Amino acid sequence: MFRIFKITRYSDTIKLFAQVIKSKQEEIVIAMFIDLILFVTSASLMYFTKHQAQPENFPHIPAVMWWGIITLKTVGYGDIYPITSNSRF
Repeated sequence: MFRIFKITRYSDTIKLFAQVIKSKQEEIVIAMFIDLILFVTSASLMYFTKHQAQPENFPHIPAVMWWGIITLKTVGYGDIYPITSNSRF
């Protein structure tokens, strides 16, 4: 484990990456906050469009958030998918 941390001493790329992260920390936090707001807003909108058509698959907003994360970060499980044209859009 300590050998991994020692690699940073010898790698200029890792040092440069750490410097960029440190110098742009405020912008990164702001972007993550905006992403979080957009994610919660879009999950809420999806809940209101999908809940009436599929109440058993989308019982609450956190369930829609989980579906959104799985769909965006992977190829999705395929067991839950939108059936109305509004939610497909």
